[in-house]
Amino acid sequence: MNAQEKINIVWLRRDLRLDDNHALFKALEETGKVLLVFIFDPEILAKLPRHDKRISLIYKRLETFKSQLCAMGGDLCVLHAPVLEAWQSLHAQYAISKIFANQDDEPYALHRDQAVAKWAESLGMACHFVKDVGIFERTEIIKADGTPYTVFTPYSRAWKAKYVHAQHAKAYPCENLADKILPQTASEMPSIQSLGFDKVDFLMPSESYDFSQYEAMRNNLAGETTRWSIALRFGFWSVRKALRLGGHVDGFVNEIIWRDFFRMLLFHFPHVVHEPFKEKFKHIPWRESPADFERWKNGETGYPLIDAAMNELNTTGFMHNRARMVVASFLCKHLLLDYRLGEAYFAEKLLDFDLSANNGNWQWSSGTGCDAAPFFRIFNPSLQSAKFDSQGLYTKKWLPKDYNVFPIIAHETARQRALAFMKTGSACG
Repeated sequence: MNAQEKINIVWLRRDLRLDDNHALFKALEETGKVLLVFIFDPEILAKLPRHDKRISLIYKRLETFKSQLCAMGGDLCVLHAPVLEAWQSLHAQYAISKIFANQDDEPYALHRDQAVAKWAESLGMACHFVKDVGIFERTEIIKADGTPYTVFTPYSRAWKAKYVHAQHAKAYPCENLADKILPQTASEMPSIQSLGFDKVDFLMPSESYDFSQYEAMRNNLAGETTRWSIALRFGFWSVRKALRLGGHVDGFVNEIIWRDFFRMLLFHFPHVVHEPFKEKFKHIPWRESPADFERWKNGETGYPLIDAAMNELNTTGFMHNRARMVVASFLCKHLLLDYRLGEAYFAEKLLDFDLSANNGNWQWSSGTGCDAAPFFRIFNPSLQSAKFDSQGLYTKKWLPKDYNVFPIIAHETARQRALAFMKTGSACG
């Protein structure tokens, strides 16, 4: 192409796919060629351990995506540089007309995108950030008085009332315009080692799932789950595609609504990243016991379900949703440890880590968030195991054969301690 020919750039982030990609579709509809760019941001990478499974997962996906594009005559430009430096480099190489990206409402992403938009606009380039990660975002589902919902049930009713499947789950057929995607003329994709990481094994979700079994199996610890949270987190496929496949199942739709709900809360109440949603819980005097926290992390609490779940997480980077609720309750209510310890550990380990969902669910479990489980709701791990793993298949799978760990605290003792903790007012600020 002529060096002065104007092009549009699609900045890929949580949307590593060709099909049904809103920002890409918008760019391809414009006049001119399109360059696809992904930037490995050192500011994000620096916070991750060298063996982080998510980097291997993203890297493998980029390799697959790049090969797919090359087979169609296009390519993907992968850079490793501070974000603004990467954009300055691209500006030096190309005559950029517009930048397209799917919006991301996490605090760091908002700050980053605002900086890029300001830089671009100072040079006469327009930035377009469009909705793609959720079905409804930011202020699309709000109360009549213009304030955001803070209780899930009325939010869910409003979400369902506004949702029109043919409109909100429709696909953006980018592959029909893929011939407009430019082949890469810059350097090759950086190696994973040059990023500062090792290649490690990870789980990759499958698109095939029998939704006729979803309602019956969603709480069965030994049952098959969709694991689609991993694919949705990184945009391997769209949330619209998920609804096209599973939108006829109410339980699955509710999970999508929870996802939108937590993302909306994070946007409107960014303080939740560091503090409880409710002010009155800001000064809870949580216990400090590094030894207890280590036993929880390492699956050594003496409760088979808790320890099996933590072994699953530490081994695979995934944990069944039912197990997540029980281990979170155990940390906060049996051990009376700060929910932020568990939240941070999940953030480090989960392949499907999503800031809004992780924070929202931990605050729900601890009783500190909006629309949270009351503090006196204390899961009994033994009863949970009997109900959702009646044959012990889950615990047998994830516990060592010689497992014989004495309980860190008796359930009834922990329950009474937690209730006393609440009644003294300690849990209420």
